[in-house]
Amino acid sequence: MPALNTAVKRKLLDANPAAHLELPTGRRRRAVVDPGALRRLAARERLYPLFHLIGYRALRRGEAVGLRWEDVDFAVRALTVTQQVL
Repeated sequence: MPALNTAVKRKLLDANPAAHLELPTGRRRRAVVDPGALRRLAARERLYPLFHLIGYRALRRGEAVGLRWEDVDFAVRALTVTQQVL
């Protein structure tokens, strides 16, 4: 309706034809994902460790894609996020 209200303000329309329109309230459906099945499918992928980081350690996709080998310290089992790819 904002476009129609703008048209009324600019005197392109006399009145907003949708001003008294009542829309039914709707609920968004939630995706149903079986975590076990998703984990089994992801485990077959070459990038499974990256998927694990994204899913279980709240790493953002851009941060995960921006990881470099020098950001990972296998000796102490840690990684440092220094950049992200947008």
